[in-house]
Amino acid sequence: MSSVLVVPEDRPSVARKVIEALAHKPKRAVLKVIADMGQARAGEIANRLNLRLPTVLQHLDDLMSAGLVKVSE
Repeated sequence: MSSVLVVPEDRPSVARKVIEALAHKPKRAVLKVIADMGQARAGEIANRLNLRLPTVLQHLDDLMSAGLVKVSE
């Protein structure tokens, strides 16, 4: 008997967000900076990647929405 794998009904939108985030090279670059530093402020990420702060903030918002990063106080 073979097993059948399915995406749980409550997960397709989350899975799609993760896939879309990881498919976008600048978002992967943002993730790499955070991984390399352990944690980073948006301004630090913008400086390291030579990106405008609003662009980094949008990438971070997308990554948070996909559950790939979180804000710590």
